[in-house]
Amino acid sequence: MVGNGFKVTAASGYSGRIIIRNSMVRGLGSFTSPGVSVTTSGSVSIEDSIFEATGAMQFATQGGASMTMRNNELRANNLITYVADDPSVPVMLELSANAAATKVVQGNRIAGGILRINGGDAWQIGGLTAGQGNTLIGVRAVLHIVNSSNDLIQGNYLHHDYHGGFSQGFNLWLEGSSGNELAEHNVIRGGSWPIQSFGGEFRYNLLIDSGHDFWRSADDNTQIHHNVFAHASGLNTGYDGVFKFYGGESGLSVYNNTFDVAGATGGFNAPAFSIGSGSLFQSIRNNLFTSFIDVSSIFGGAFVSSDGSVTSPRVTNADYNGWFNPLAPHSTRYLAGIVNNPPGLHDVQANPKLSGQPEVPYRVSEGCIWVGGCTIGQVLSHYRDIYQPAAGSPLINAGSPADGTGSFIGAVGPNGGNSADLFGRIVP
Repeated sequence: MVGNGFKVTAASGYSGRIIIRNSMVRGLGSFTSPGVSVTTSGSVSIEDSIFEATGAMQFATQGGASMTMRNNELRANNLITYVADDPSVPVMLELSANAAATKVVQGNRIAGGILRINGGDAWQIGGLTAGQGNTLIGVRAVLHIVNSSNDLIQGNYLHHDYHGGFSQGFNLWLEGSSGNELAEHNVIRGGSWPIQSFGGEFRYNLLIDSGHDFWRSADDNTQIHHNVFAHASGLNTGYDGVFKFYGGESGLSVYNNTFDVAGATGGFNAPAFSIGSGSLFQSIRNNLFTSFIDVSSIFGGAFVSSDGSVTSPRVTNADYNGWFNPLAPHSTRYLAGIVNNPPGLHDVQANPKLSGQPEVPYRVSEGCIWVGGCTIGQVLSHYRDIYQPAAGSPLINAGSPADGTGSFIGAVGPNGGNSADLFGRIVP
C-alpha cells in the first residue's frame, strides 16, 4: 500500500476488526500527521508486515477486544521528529487496550522511535521462546509503559542508540500507575538512564553501555536480582551512581547482581548506590562490585552512599557482597551510618577469578541480531561465559546462607547447580 500522505482513521464508535498481514505499507501520514490512528471495539491484528516512510501509528481496542502486534518491521526512515532534550518523543507506535483484552507484542523489529504501551495491564511483551522477543535498535528506540501493570517483559533486545546530541534518554521507562512488572532475560543497552521508575521484579537481564546512571527510581518492594550491569562504553560525565534512588522508595532488595563498570575505560567515579533521603533498602547482598575507580568525595568516597548527609540508616542489611576494585584504593564499601546492622561482616574482598574477560567496547553484532542470525539468548549466554566464576573463585558458596545451598556472590553461579542460577540459560 502506498499512502501518498493520506492517513487511516476510524469514526467514533467503530466496531470492525483491523487486520494488516503480509503487507508492505509506505507513505502514510507525514512528520506532523499520524499515518494510522484508529480505535475500535473489534480486535486488532498486525502481523508479518513492513512499515516505512510512514508517520506515527496508534492502535487502540475497547471492551474485551484483543490486540496482537507480531513479527512486524518498522524501519528507520519512518516519518517522526526527534527532539534531543525531550525523552517523551517521538512515539512511533502506541498500543492501547483495556484489562479484559488479550494483548500480545512479539517478534517485532523497530528501528527508531518509542514503542508506547498504554493502559490495560497484563501485556505479553516478548517471550521466552526463540523469535518471540522484540528487537528495538535505533534512535530513541525505547519501551515506554504507561498506566499498565502486571506485564511480562521477556527476551527483548532494547538499544537506545542516540547520536543526536543531548539525549536525556531512557530505555525501559515506566510511568503513571505502572508497576508490579516482571522483566527477565532482556538485553538493555544504552540510554542516559536505561531503567527509569521500574516496579516489580527485575531478574536475569544484561544492562550495558549506560550513559549516566543504569537505574533511577523504583516502586516500593522492587526486587532486583541476578542481573549483569556492565559499563562497556568510553568515558562519560554526570555519573550519580549505578543506582540512583530519590523517590522515597522502601522495601527494596538488590541481590546476586554483578556490577562491572570498566575501570579506567569507564571512568565511573560515582558509587554503586546513591540512596536519597527517604529511600529505604531491605537488603543489599550477594552482589559483586568490580572495576570501580575511586568514588568522588561528594558521595563520601563510599560505594554504598547517599546524595547528602545521612542522619539515619537507609539500608537494613548489607552483607555477603564481593569487592574487587584495585583502582579505588581510597574508597570505602559503606558510608558510615547508612546501614542499620553492622555491614559487610562476611564480604569477600579478593580477585573474583571470573571465567572470561569483560569486553570493552561491546562487541556483539547488532546487524546479526536485527536480521535474526543471532539470538538474544546467545548474547546472554555469552555474558554468562564471561562472568561465571572459575574454579577456585572466592565467590563460590560465599553468598548468604539464607539464600539456600550453594548460594554464591554475583549474577552467575559456578555451574548452574543453584535453582536461582538462570542468567543466560533460558532464552534460546
